[in-house]
Amino acid sequence: RLNADGSELLMATYLSGSQRDYATDITQDPSGDLYVVGHTRSPDFPVSALAYDTSHNGGPDSWLAKLSADGSTLKYGTFFGGHAEDKHERVALDHLGHVCMAGETTSSNFPTTPNAYGQSFAGGSDLYVAKFDRQSGALVCSSMIGGGDGDVLGAFAVDRAGNMIV
Repeated sequence: RLNADGSELLMATYLSGSQRDYATDITQDPSGDLYVVGHTRSPDFPVSALAYDTSHNGGPDSWLAKLSADGSTLKYGTFFGGHAEDKHERVALDHLGHVCMAGETTSSNFPTTPNAYGQSFAGGSDLYVAKFDRQSGALVCSSMIGGGDGDVLGAFAVDRAGNMIV
């Protein structure tokens, strides 16, 4: 974290395992807690005891981490993905503070929730959107979106009603 004019480092921390780890987006809530997403090949990437998924699933897996405002504490960390390539690209908070994410997957067993718009892999690479509860970290919803060829995430936003837009 840098100050407003970029002249002073206010906070820095490491968040990684033993392999290649990438952070692709970050946001913060009103209390200053940080939400970071990315992808990793590290089977030992830091996750929390109550994580949605505590084990690496193969290929690069997506991950979500919630850090304290000063970066000293991992409040929540989870893997999220299937057996192939999964990459979180963007993160945003909805009007209730739930964590919304979007990314890309080539996993035919990517986790989706009942009644999701897209529950099966269409081929190539598909987009996905997911939402995690702000308090418990439980998966609220997850859906895949795509056609038979490669789909690439261009932009992601969450509107005032909590709808995820890709």
